[in-house]
Amino acid sequence: MESHRFEMRYIPALDGLRGIAVLLVMAFHAEVPFLQGGFVGVDVFFALSGFLITALLLKEHSKSGRISFRNFYIRRALRLLPALFTIISAVILMSFIIQDAEGRSATLRESLATLFYVSNWVLAFDLFDMYFLAHSWSLAIEEQFYILWPMTLSLLMALRLKRNHLFTIIAALGLASWGWRMLLLAGGEPVDRVYFALDTRLDGLLLGSALAVLLSSNLIKPFAGETKRTQRLGTWVPFGALALMIGVCILPHPHPHFAYQVTIPLVVFVSLIILYFVTGSTTYQTPVERVLSHPALIYLGRISYGLYLWHLLICRIVYDKLNLESWVLGTLLSVSAALIAASLSYFIIEKPALSLKDRFQFKPTTANSPVSQASSP
Repeated sequence: MESHRFEMRYIPALDGLRGIAVLLVMAFHAEVPFLQGGFVGVDVFFALSGFLITALLLKEHSKSGRISFRNFYIRRALRLLPALFTIISAVILMSFIIQDAEGRSATLRESLATLFYVSNWVLAFDLFDMYFLAHSWSLAIEEQFYILWPMTLSLLMALRLKRNHLFTIIAALGLASWGWRMLLLAGGEPVDRVYFALDTRLDGLLLGSALAVLLSSNLIKPFAGETKRTQRLGTWVPFGALALMIGVCILPHPHPHFAYQVTIPLVVFVSLIILYFVTGSTTYQTPVERVLSHPALIYLGRISYGLYLWHLLICRIVYDKLNLESWVLGTLLSVSAALIAASLSYFIIEKPALSLKDRFQFKPTTANSPVSQASSP
């Protein structure tokens, strides 16, 4: 019988999923009235990042018996820092053009918080206001996860745990983060402390990681879709999950506690369902995988890091300086300008830096080399 053991490879649909996630976040910041829940696109990124990073680390460990921290952190730096330096430089330059001395001082503070990946703690404990780079809190959480997770996973692997035990530990840690978030809310902690802090937002990252462990084990086969029954599952289950995700974004969110306790874990859960159905099969492409593999969504996914970096700055300038009364016009201008900025960032800054990653890529001994798809946000 053909083996369907999970192997990390380039999967276009994951770029498409990333494209949808960044569109949701952009719509939220552009104040599109029927997408009040677009902020959950960040949680799709978290689940996707945890899954991809862990899958690649597991692949490296299975082939070489270890994880090269040096190569991992160099690859992350090449992926993240060039574009980040560019947006920070642009924000500081812009502050000298349009802001007074007090505004420039505030912009410099938030630029430093972004540069050192601590903006989530700045917002969690209300240390000072952030405006043009306020969205960098999610990048900070991912970077803090990237710093801690390879060493943690390597330690767990060194214990020679069975994959089912490893899965249980990681999934339990993810659920514990969600439980901790609920406990803090019940205890009256400020919502910013709960929303922006690393300890309360690890559920998506860790549950995505747990899914990667699950698929790499013999506990569950990746979706194959050879039979009519599994093909029906591949048709309706991931489509239902994707529809539920969009529905969550459309419905109003009257109280933040509901979002933190129910909406966010729900979006994480449906993200994991979609990931399962689009990553496992090499012989059958599910309908939702074909949708997510649309060239437009793939392109948005590839430039999603630049889109995420630039869109809020552009939204702030468009809405603050042009005094637009129409959200339609504001959204069109913001999205168009963000697409241009992100495309330039990808082809001029990010892609040349990404070409250097191959020097620090794990080289498997087999002919079927996995293609790194990990990206931020």
